[in-house]
Amino acid sequence: MTTKPFKLRNILQTNSKDVRAVSSYPNGFVCGSRDKLAKVYVSSEKGKEFVEGQNFTGPTHFVSSVAVLAVNDEQLIYVGSNDACIYCYDIVNSEPKFILIGHSGTVCSLHADNGNSTLMSGSWDQESHIWKDNKSIKVLKGHSGAVWAVASLQDEILTGSADKTIKRWDKEGKCLNTYEKHVDCVRGIVILSSKRFLSCGNDAKVLLWNLQDGEVLHTFDGHENYIYCLAVLNACDDESEFVTCSEDRTVRVWKGLNSEIQSIRLPAPTVWSVAAIDKENIAVGCSDGKVYTFTRDDERVASEAEIKSFEDEVSKSSVPLAELGDIKADQLPGQEALGVPGKKEGATKLIREDGKICIYQWSSSKFEWAKVGDVVGNANQDKDPSAKTLFEGKEYDFVFNVDIQDGVPPLKLPFNLGDDPYMAAQQFIHKHDLSQYFLDQIANFIIKNVGSTSTPTAQPSQPSNDYVDPWTGSSRYVPR
Repeated sequence: MTTKPFKLRNILQTNSKDVRAVSSYPNGFVCGSRDKLAKVYVSSEKGKEFVEGQNFTGPTHFVSSVAVLAVNDEQLIYVGSNDACIYCYDIVNSEPKFILIGHSGTVCSLHADNGNSTLMSGSWDQESHIWKDNKSIKVLKGHSGAVWAVASLQDEILTGSADKTIKRWDKEGKCLNTYEKHVDCVRGIVILSSKRFLSCGNDAKVLLWNLQDGEVLHTFDGHENYIYCLAVLNACDDESEFVTCSEDRTVRVWKGLNSEIQSIRLPAPTVWSVAAIDKENIAVGCSDGKVYTFTRDDERVASEAEIKSFEDEVSKSSVPLAELGDIKADQLPGQEALGVPGKKEGATKLIREDGKICIYQWSSSKFEWAKVGDVVGNANQDKDPSAKTLFEGKEYDFVFNVDIQDGVPPLKLPFNLGDDPYMAAQQFIHKHDLSQYFLDQIANFIIKNVGSTSTPTAQPSQPSNDYVDPWTGSSRYVPR
């Protein structure tokens, strides 16, 4: 039986900066952003609209995680922040009811265990907390990197970390098992049953695990970059349906042990988070400050004009050449190659078109190739040292490669002459969830390598493609 594809429901400009986290709320969703705000939206009774239910304030730095916990028939919204605090709200008030203090770093992940009325949190400080009645009742220590994922099953807990491992704990805080099959940072975990769970990470893979012995039962391949988040639509051992979102700008729908059954390209540079409102509706938080919602309910689908506008925006989006690796433009096919069907849902193809390189994506449901963007930058040409460097659709005088860990792709540190080094450093810290402790070191690194405190008349030095460590000045940085 063919699963009905998701279609655009609506697009909400919820925030002024990246929407880093989304979570389901009864008949709606909660979103949290780099603009320090979290909001709740509730679906209208009919039609596609969502109505803003509350605008939560309180965090002194950006919001990094959200969760909704049902306690005594009340829906409590928990918001994790870069200021190391967790804020608790009800939908009636914009100010927090409680502030949970216990972490010493960014609260990277939150999970609501509604069966036990407990909240779980993971942090940049490498610890996880279990909260009951707004008090920390257990601290889990054992990871050597930030805890970016937490999940629970009855009396057991799973945590996923930047140290590439997943740990399984009992309710007393004893580590029962460590799973080590990911080759890069673990970003998300969801429980499917008492026997199986899913995880995703920076290695662009989703793994299906046997909970008890740690055996990987299946690997889901398809994404082309970091997978930041996953959410379950329908949980069962053999025919589970779930969604994922990635730095490759797509949301993908998976079912059973097959390849993805649908791939949705978005116009935003980064797709940070996805939540299943229910089996028929999903919400997606992106770096453009928007939440994109998609539905399988024909009565809630956007109008043809709105869908056309969305598809046009996707087709006009640009992808920096650097994201695609080495391309020999003269060897790419022309439009005649679009006459050959794609081998799988979401497959992409580069096409020479009117002197440009365009990206097309295959839709199995429509049985056609759809344009999803233009490649910007010059292929196989020597770069003028004085020219600007393109990064995420913008031009910069400098784009430094910062290697943070063996086996992990380097982070990009962009900077323009005339910019404030401390502001650029702060943006770099926020984007990559780094410790605020490093602000001065990163700013001084920029000043040192630019050769000036950044004045408009300063002359740029040779843009560097070397891997550098802003904290020590050495060629490689490995977190401790």
